[in-house]
Amino acid sequence: MIAGTASAMPLGETEHLQILAACLPQWTAGAVSQDRPVLVIVAGQPGSGKTTIAELLHAALSARGGAVRISSDLYKAAHRKYARLRERDIRTAGAGVRADTRLWQAEVEEYARSARLDVVLELALADPAEIRAVSALYRAAGYRIELVVLAVAEAVSQLAVLKRFFTPDADGGGRYIAWDNQDGCATGLPKTVALVEAERLVDRVMVVRRGLEPLYDNELVGSRWLRPEAADSVLEAERLRPWDGPGTRIFRRELVRAEVLVHDERLPEDRRLAVSRDAERAAAAAEPLRRVAQPLPGPPGTGYHRLSTDEHTWIFDELIASTFLRKTVFRPDPLVVYLVAEPGARSLEAEWMLRRAMRPGTVVLDPRMLSGSHPDYCQLVLDQPRIASEAVRPDAEAWQNEAETYIRERRGDLIIKSAFADVAQFAASAARFARAGYRIEIAAIAARATDSRQRTLIRYVRAMELDVHIEFPTPAAHAQACAVAADIVAAAAADPAVSAVRVIDGDHRTLGHGHWASWALAAARRRPYTSPEAAVFHAAQRALHRRLPHLRDELDGLAAQAQPLMPPAWRVRQVESRPRPAYLPVPAALRLSSPAAVL
Repeated sequence: MIAGTASAMPLGETEHLQILAACLPQWTAGAVSQDRPVLVIVAGQPGSGKTTIAELLHAALSARGGAVRISSDLYKAAHRKYARLRERDIRTAGAGVRADTRLWQAEVEEYARSARLDVVLELALADPAEIRAVSALYRAAGYRIELVVLAVAEAVSQLAVLKRFFTPDADGGGRYIAWDNQDGCATGLPKTVALVEAERLVDRVMVVRRGLEPLYDNELVGSRWLRPEAADSVLEAERLRPWDGPGTRIFRRELVRAEVLVHDERLPEDRRLAVSRDAERAAAAAEPLRRVAQPLPGPPGTGYHRLSTDEHTWIFDELIASTFLRKTVFRPDPLVVYLVAEPGARSLEAEWMLRRAMRPGTVVLDPRMLSGSHPDYCQLVLDQPRIASEAVRPDAEAWQNEAETYIRERRGDLIIKSAFADVAQFAASAARFARAGYRIEIAAIAARATDSRQRTLIRYVRAMELDVHIEFPTPAAHAQACAVAADIVAAAAADPAVSAVRVIDGDHRTLGHGHWASWALAAARRRPYTSPEAAVFHAAQRALHRRLPHLRDELDGLAAQAQPLMPPAWRVRQVESRPRPAYLPVPAALRLSSPAAVL
């Protein structure tokens, strides 16, 4: 309540009791007496979704004959002064009728206990004294008490309060929740939940998400809990859980809608002013949890897959460094080898060859490993396999830089499988290793672009046969990777800090090194097909057409790209064009001057 803006307006005792007598049958309709009645308490800060969950539980208890829903908000409409208070100041209207609504709630609860009715009770659970009193009263009446706690991030509940404020309801409009009330309930809830378990005030405690997805369930058997007491820690962990991409997208969309409502001049000015800063407050509360927006090359154009700083750091420290980098071995003369290849160029076999050739303890930085550490990557591969890596690239690139720093500080040998977006990224990475005293070598795999691109499609088909989902690049992304690989080889050959540049084929035979590396790579990519190679290529094309009919245009483009390198027998022949037959000239004596001459 905002101090000094309004005072409580309680009804007279007679009028209060008359309203209670008139409304009590409606407020308790459908409930029947039970031999072993149940109280279900739905707890959470304002905006957490207590009303929705209470409605679901109330419907579920209909299997026992029905129950009574109890909440002081349900009784505001019965107060004759509530509408006038809302017109005067919507921010203090609730406080103006609080004395009567709280008293009605207590009287309805007393009636339900005396009639042994099942009860669904909504509480903010911010006050330990309140839950102690409720537990004592209902246990004395022979009730089994169950507590359902909603674990909802404060940003989400703040935004829900704002949306509800602009949503008309049965009593003429949404309810206003002051910031101190919102913050007090959010802060006090975990402490009260811990007290409930410690003092065994209920028979069962559940912590759930908004959709009733269970996170924690503990039941009192005799005088002991079945599991260690942890409801408060589960509640806090869920509140602070970093959001995923879809969750961030939904929050952002709802936030934009709320901001539109806040600035809608068609609404009364006092309603807009009351919550003019609430949207910004919700956005600020979401900052530590939400993903960062980033542009995407394809639809929907914007992705929310950039991790928050805390989540990004946690994944590197707890997953990447401790799993993939922990076997680093110190070397007085460390070596870093960049394995440069476009997708489909048989880099896996080359990686195995390099591992066998290098010293024990060599660490391999694989871009697929880094991308796979992103919590959204697997779902992206299912939904958008062609841009999955692009969607998580910002975090993957940052992890690669951090992993390179981790290895350099420990002076370990390293193989880096190139996935640089451009040659500038490679140059920056190589310069850092050069300053750290590393020997730098480049191993580039030469393959025709058509062959490597076809292999990505073959690998995708084989994965489909095994019911495994993998990503595969778009033609544009593959062409970009080929161009970057050529640029890296050219830059490395001209860089004095690079000790060796070697170009190999798929069978690991050296094609060129040093200053001849760029020429060898270009020559290998333009090498014409032999007849057996052409036969294998076209056989694979036919198989791909059968398995990937939805990519027919892409496969036709791949075949057209390979045409200039095909032997004459395998090239598409041009259809001979013959001249159209010409009409013979008609003698002048036989020409008709007009159609009438025929007649």
